[in-house]
Amino acid sequence: MLAHPAENAWLSVLCMPLAGPEKDVDDPTPVRVRMMGSVPNGSVLRPIRLSDFTPGVWCQFAAAMSRFEADISIANAPKQTNAVTVDNMEIEAESGRLNLALSLDDIGGTVTGIRPEGAPDPGSQLEEKLYVVVTRYVTDAFDRLRERPMAVYALADDTLTLTTKSQRVWSANPLEIDGPKPFQGKSGRVRFLRIMWAKSRDDGGFLTALKEEDRFRMLFGMAGDPAAALVMNPLDAIGMALGISAPVEWVGPSAA
Repeated sequence: MLAHPAENAWLSVLCMPLAGPEKDVDDPTPVRVRMMGSVPNGSVLRPIRLSDFTPGVWCQFAAAMSRFEADISIANAPKQTNAVTVDNMEIEAESGRLNLALSLDDIGGTVTGIRPEGAPDPGSQLEEKLYVVVTRYVTDAFDRLRERPMAVYALADDTLTLTTKSQRVWSANPLEIDGPKPFQGKSGRVRFLRIMWAKSRDDGGFLTALKEEDRFRMLFGMAGDPAAALVMNPLDAIGMALGISAPVEWVGPSAA
């Protein structure tokens, strides 16, 4: 029996934080609590908050978004392709960059690159692209652990270096990420963002050729003048985000 790996799986389950305006209650409604049995002397009934409001978090997607095709080079053998998941991945963090390492004990060989599994046919006018979303851990004013985005990189098919400066399409703080040791003394997570969009005309598609950074910013509405008037009849979107993988932890080298 043949079955697609994404069959019967959620492709995009998005968790959003609860938010709403504050409201003062002028005439509170009394709440009556009836307790059965004996009540110890000195007992007090008071409201408590069991948890804080959920903060904004990265989306969680199905297993299909955490599967990839890996090119594997084996000595004295033809190059082969094998399916891998984030469970096979480790992040090797240096002071100035993050590298991807894959453990394939049952296969052996050396992984030379990864790409989305089940990408469109090479003759299609559409293509899929992997982007590397890098975050680092921070603590908020209440000493709770949170994640803060650092940068997003386009992942080339033929490299396992995740944070190549020439492939960076967005950064939260260029001064931090362009420093000599942006990952030293830090830790965080890496996720793989899977995007589908049209190829450029030069590659057999219908999209005007754009730089990687400009395409990414246009897709997420970060291009153009933010103060410009809204366009009531906007152009069609140049692509869509298909999903994001489960996270892979990284730990940078200790500060000297």
